[in-house]
Amino acid sequence: MPNKEIFTRRNFVHATLIGAFTLLAACQKENEIIQSTALPGNTPTTLPTEIPTQTSTPEPTATSTPEPTPTEVINPVEQIPYNPDQKILVLEHHNPSYGVSGDEYEPVYMTAENFEEQLKKMHEMDFYTPTEEELLGWLDGKHGLPEKSVIIRIDIGVPKKDYELGFQLLEKYNFNAILFILTDLLPEKESEKLVGWDTIQRYVEKGTVIPASHGTYHPYYSKLSEADALWDALNSKRIIEEKVGREIHFFAYPYDNIGHDGALLDHFKMLFATFGTNYAHAGNPRVGTFYPYIQKGYFNWEKFDNYLESVSEESE
Repeated sequence: MPNKEIFTRRNFVHATLIGAFTLLAACQKENEIIQSTALPGNTPTTLPTEIPTQTSTPEPTATSTPEPTPTEVINPVEQIPYNPDQKILVLEHHNPSYGVSGDEYEPVYMTAENFEEQLKKMHEMDFYTPTEEELLGWLDGKHGLPEKSVIIRIDIGVPKKDYELGFQLLEKYNFNAILFILTDLLPEKESEKLVGWDTIQRYVEKGTVIPASHGTYHPYYSKLSEADALWDALNSKRIIEEKVGREIHFFAYPYDNIGHDGALLDHFKMLFATFGTNYAHAGNPRVGTFYPYIQKGYFNWEKFDNYLESVSEESE
């Protein structure tokens, strides 16, 4: 009869093996169930054994476009060769209705129609009014001026409203003028009857007029002491420069009455009066003038045309 202890051990081993196989079968069954119910797309994938190194795409380097070099603007007038014998005509004006009061006319006067006709004629003949900078360069012998050059000077005494009409006519025909200002009579603000500093400032900024001095009180300079003459001129110069915000260089004698010109040239670049000529001469700071006015109801167009034509002939 078999040993009871051996039987018992065999039964235990046998039972253990059966239990193990039973457990293994159950686990396999459970795994099959899980796989059969897995969602599409959720099938696990094998991970790579080595993670590839991610390389960043280099950002494009911004290349700065070089800024264009500013082109120097050359004034063609400054390229004109200097001619020490050159002279240009100077026309003296006031307001377009100078010497006219209602129906009364003084022996020497002007009308807006005549003033515009003069400008129109010069425009048609291709005349040119130099800028302040060009006049100063010409005075210093740095360059010449266009042969058909003309200086228009406007003396402003009693600041009547139609001075502005004169400025507008200058603009219409593409001219400028040197505006000689008598400071004692000019109000701060324009009104229905008068122009003011605000009017002058507008046309200075536009380049229509070049600000200049006509003195303070309009005296005869030949009758003043040098000290009084300098005070009248320099007081006006100071006021004008304060009002327009820049330096001025030109002075016109009241009544074209010359006095103390040597002393005044220490403070001004050019002096305007008669000086025995109708012209400005190259390199000469003493400038003459021509009066293009109606006299006793008659304007001498022939004389005016002859002056213009003489300048035109010299330029040919």
